[in-house]
Amino acid sequence: MATLVVVAVGSFAALRQIRDIRRGTTVEIILRLFEQWQSPRVRDSFTFVRNELAAKLDDPVVRAAILEGALDAEVDSAFAVANFFEGVGDLVSKGLLDHELIVDSFPTLFVWESCAPLIAQLRVRHPYALELFEYVAVLQRDHNAKRGSAVAYPKGAARMPLPPVDDDR
Repeated sequence: MATLVVVAVGSFAALRQIRDIRRGTTVEIILRLFEQWQSPRVRDSFTFVRNELAAKLDDPVVRAAILEGALDAEVDSAFAVANFFEGVGDLVSKGLLDHELIVDSFPTLFVWESCAPLIAQLRVRHPYALELFEYVAVLQRDHNAKRGSAVAYPKGAARMPLPPVDDDR
């Protein structure tokens, strides 16, 4: 009986250690993702996707070039942010990251919707391109639908008072 207790206590301690190691690994991964997200390459790519990609894809010459596999440098820059989310999707799909951490931390769905026309063009030649990015976007869409909004603030939690807005400024 004593042996059984020792084994049970040892197993419990081992499981706690594994859980603590996993938490530490998750924190490390999230910190590295935030560093990568703040890198000039990804931030510039995000700015391009947000402000310029749609207009660029309105040009039939650009769309034809994408179908042929010839991307100009500007359109190619959109892949920095798309590949960032592809990497995030890979971590989530392998269970290394909880998608709840991602959907509240990064604008996955917005970037997906902005990149979707480019990805559609790309998938004519490469049908599985950026599918893990798509996976994370689906998770965020479903999460938002379940929660009722894209806002991460917990429902029912108290809010801090804000001063009134003075329209006469």
